[in-house]
Amino acid sequence: MGTRNVRDREGRAAIKAIVSELPKNHPARAAYEAGADAMRLMSLVDREDLAEKLNQAWLDWYSRRLLMQRRANAA
Repeated sequence: MGTRNVRDREGRAAIKAIVSELPKNHPARAAYEAGADAMRLMSLVDREDLAEKLNQAWLDWYSRRLLMQRRANAA
């Protein structure tokens, strides 16, 4: 399995952990199960702390993506 797949799984696991803090019937949980990304989930959560965690998870994913692109372009 490639490094990209591992990082994608790590990012998805981080989002899953954040969403798991919500009640079972919360709309963000359903959206997560349907494949929504962190940016979409941020608009569905009603807790500022979880919105911040989702924002950070997205920023971490985006930073990793940019780094991988730069490394690929430099090779």
